[in-house]
Amino acid sequence: MDDKGLGVITPRDHGNHRLDENLLGQLTAGYIQRAEHLLPRQGKAKPWIVRNNYAEDKQMMLRTPIADSALEEVPKKLAAPNQGRPAGKLADAA
Repeated sequence: MDDKGLGVITPRDHGNHRLDENLLGQLTAGYIQRAEHLLPRQGKAKPWIVRNNYAEDKQMMLRTPIADSALEEVPKKLAAPNQGRPAGKLADAA
């Protein structure tokens, strides 16, 4: 990122691939239910599918280019000081 002068790279779902279920599935613990809106989601198509398969993930990381149309790049000079960082603590959002 430094070599390209980038301040932030953010993944964006431009194809509406989001599934409603979070990555923890149907867990019913109270603390999970209260933070459900903050938990990451899985998608229905690449690159948003979470496979939880070390061998497949390793191959993807080693052989797939990083450049992706789902990544939004913001130059360092245009990035806000706090851009790309969580806005608050998990407890603050509940």
